[in-house]
Parts: sequence; C-alpha cells; structure tokens
Amino acid sequence: MSFIQKAVVVLIVVAYPGQGVLWAQTNGQLYFVTGLATPKHPIQVPSSVFAVDSIRQITTKVTDLVDDSKGSDFVIVDHDLRIVVIGSPNVRPTRLVIIGMDAPARVRSIPIAYEGSLIESFLFKAPERVLQALFTSSSNRRKLVGVDLRDGTAHELLWDDYRFVRTEGFWSPGDLHGYLSAFPKDGRVHIYPTFGSAELGAQLPANFTSQPGESFLLDVNNDDMIVIGRYRKDQSVGDGGVHVLAVYDKKGQTWQDVTVAGSGASVRGFGPWLAVGRAERKRPAPKGPFEVDPRIERESPGRVFRNTVVNPKGREREQTSVDGLFKEVPFYFPGELHLYNVRSRKTYTIRTDQGDSEVLLVDADTVYYRVNDTLYKAAIRNDAIEDRIKIVTDDNVPLAHWLFFGPHVAQ
Repeated sequence: MSFIQKAVVVLIVVAYPGQGVLWAQTNGQLYFVTGLATPKHPIQVPSSVFAVDSIRQITTKVTDLVDDSKGSDFVIVDHDLRIVVIGSPNVRPTRLVIIGMDAPARVRSIPIAYEGSLIESFLFKAPERVLQALFTSSSNRRKLVGVDLRDGTAHELLWDDYRFVRTEGFWSPGDLHGYLSAFPKDGRVHIYPTFGSAELGAQLPANFTSQPGESFLLDVNNDDMIVIGRYRKDQSVGDGGVHVLAVYDKKGQTWQDVTVAGSGASVRGFGPWLAVGRAERKRPAPKGPFEVDPRIERESPGRVFRNTVVNPKGREREQTSVDGLFKEVPFYFPGELHLYNVRSRKTYTIRTDQGDSEVLLVDADTVYYRVNDTLYKAAIRNDAIEDRIKIVTDDNVPLAHWLFFGPHVAQ
C-alpha cells in the first residue's frame, strides 16, 4: 500500500481559546519543523525542530520530536492556535508529541488510547473549550468522542459538533492528512449529513450550484476563512485546467469564487491568506487495481535536487528519497505558487520552475517559501511579489514543511 495517501489523524492538542495571534510575528526567531507522516506503512521518518540563522546561513537543531524508530502517523500545525502536534508511532499512534510555538524547545508527550478503529480525527475549537474529536467505529456502532484538552476528560459528542472542526490545509506530497468531505445542503455547508446535521455556520450564496462529477472538500477552516475545494472526478491526464475554490470570509461574511490554475492538490490557509501550489494530473484516477510506471509519466522539474533520503536509518531497500514521494503521487508540479488575500481579493504568483516548491508561511506582507533545499522570503507589494531574499540553504530544508516564528531559545 502506498504511504503517500490520506492519513488518518489520531489526536490533536491545542492552546486555550482567547490567546489571539497577530499575523505579524517577524520580530522573533524563525523555526521550521521537519517530518513526514507515513500512516500504516512500515517506513518511519524522524521529525525535529530547527532554528534558522539567516546571518550565518545555518540551521541548528533545537529538539527532536519523533525518532526514526517510531515515525509519525500525522503532523498537524495550527498557526492561529500556535501549536504543532505529531501522532506517533506511524502505524497505530499511542502518544502525542506536542510543542507550542511560544516554547519550541519544550516537548510534551501524552499517551492516548481508543476503542475499535479510528475513522478520522480533527481539532474542534468550541466555545470556551478546545476538543480533540475522534470518529471511531467498532462492532457495535460509530460514534464521535471529544476529549477536553484542559483536563483530558472524554465524552460523546453530537454529529452537529463537526461545525467546530479546524484545518489549515495540505500540501502534496509532503503534508497530506485526513480530508473532510463537505456537502451543500439546504443552502449551507454540511459535514456528514447522513449522520446528523453538521453545518459550518455559513449560508451559501444563492447562485451556488453543484456540477455533474463534482465533489467537495473542506480545504481550510481557520479563524479567518472557510475554503471549499470543488474537485472534478473526471479530470483527465495532462489537464492543466483550472480549479475553483469557494472561499468564505468570516470577517466580511461574504463568499467569493477563487479560480486557480491546476487541480488543487496543494492548498493552505494562513490567516486571510490562501496559498495554492499548481498541480496537473499525470495519471488517471484509478477505478480499480492500477499499476504505476513512473518511467512513462511526466516528471516534475528539478529531479536532480530531490535526492534527500527521508528515512536514512531505514533498511536500504526501504529507503525513500524526496523524488520517490513525487513519483508516488498522481500529480505533475511545474513550480508555480499562488497567493490570494480574501480581504483585498488580489492574487499573486511566484514561479520557481522547480517541482519541490512549497509555501510555508504568510506573515503580514511577507511570504516564506521553500524551493528544494533553500528557504526564501519575499515582500508582498501592491501588485506583485518583490525583493526575494534567500534565508538559508541547508541539507535539513528539503523535509521542512512547517514554518513559524517564536521566542529565541538557548542552543
């Protein structure tokens, strides 16, 4: 079974509500988190926190989060709540590894247990409390259980509590996790309408219609916006095409359609900023057993820079490179990044011409992104992305998928 697939999320912990965050934190230390979730697969990928010194052009390890004997089932990052959570080990998680962005060297580990099989798990931010919700299935029934992260108490939730779900998005192939299907129903966006009436609290526009062959995913739900991805099941190979995102601005209480090039394989939300990586299908959606032959498929540019082994301490026959991840996924990545601001409704484009390109953070009027083994930042001006600056080139950067600012810590 391929490990580049939708991961089952197991448990998430959060900061307490009321600890607001401004989207301008550049006075602190820059950190990145490395890792790769490999749910239900025998390879294990380590995860660590690194501090970036842009003056000396080096990175320094702050702490290890998960070692290469355990690996990760999921890695969850929430910039609004300023937390990073990893479920480990990768096959059936039994503990959470947690850091707060305001204390990146302080690692917490919490044992977890659950009955039956876990269908999915997401972070719920409910009034006055933050919950970890587990959708489980046993021989008797399916149920939704919430764990109060203040005191660890658990109780059964209503399906309607899915309206509190949060997600920052995903980025293929390095940051994939559980996807949540969304359904338009009675003029509103619902989650799991077959189990109950779980709706996200936003009235759809009157002209919203579903097209034949279309499915909907909840791509982003943060403090600023809801993003519903409209995905075509019949997308053909090599179809550059366009992808439509229905975006709800929570502050302005308005919907807008955002049309971006490609298939929507990589979508992230940072406050009011939406980041999208262009992708095109290089193989058809499977309708049964499907044999992949990367030799005859379109290759994303920059293969020579994707030789980093993600599990260097694994047995030689199980070792996988970053390029191996790109061969697994069904997409071609031309190296084109798009930013969209839900307030100004302006779109910006960054062309790197390298397949392994990833937006890691948008902070106020600065975008931070990775191209292979190099981190960059650039200014978001009125009409264009300008003044690109190299932050660092380092062997640890190819596995950096999450970036944040925090206080300086002693090395």
